[in-house]
Amino acid sequence: SIYFNGYDQYLSLPTFPDYGTGDFTMESWIWPQDVGSISSIFSSADQTPFNKKNIWAFSLRKDHHSDTLLPSGAIQAYWLGVNDISIDSNGNIVDGDTVKSQYYIPRVYQGPEVPTGEWSHVAVCREDGIMKLFINGELMNSSLQGGYSNRALIEQQKYLSSTHEIKKYTSSVTIGRFYDDKISSSISGIYYYKGYMDGLKLSENARFTGENVGDTNPISSFSGNA
Repeated sequence: SIYFNGYDQYLSLPTFPDYGTGDFTMESWIWPQDVGSISSIFSSADQTPFNKKNIWAFSLRKDHHSDTLLPSGAIQAYWLGVNDISIDSNGNIVDGDTVKSQYYIPRVYQGPEVPTGEWSHVAVCREDGIMKLFINGELMNSSLQGGYSNRALIEQQKYLSSTHEIKKYTSSVTIGRFYDDKISSSISGIYYYKGYMDGLKLSENARFTGENVGDTNPISSFSGNA
């Protein structure tokens, strides 16, 4: 297993598959010792210049924003988000910062708590345009269950789930650190992962499948050393 100290340690991948808008799987066994604000497992972003529309991150999250982003009542959650958008009052995507910003759409959460001090298998997939989150082989949430009441925003989430490109942007794909070099370096300990990882795997297909929350997939037995 690989240990990350939660402060300044991370891995950078010089190459990464260009999944485009197709199916993919990113997975790992994790043993977190703590959950920072955004403790990233995999992430990448376009930083020349920084463009919030070209972002993706698979992370553990402890919310620190005033407009709470996590599921109701949650302090921590597994989190998959792909880009920042702005919307008008009808839920339509628009350019500019003068309208309401939706922080990472589509976003897929599963709370209310991320277990620490034990191994868990985590995976995110896109299958036929739908982003899905699996914990220990069980489908926990997907981009079809966004928790939105605005029908237009629900449709935008479905659209972005199928059209957002998952690839290496101008920043390297990082493991163990949130994508933003400037933020990560200035606030060490918040955007870094603390704990162990093992069995990281990338696949050009949806290795875990399911239609409904609670559907299960077999996972290999694992007894990693932490």
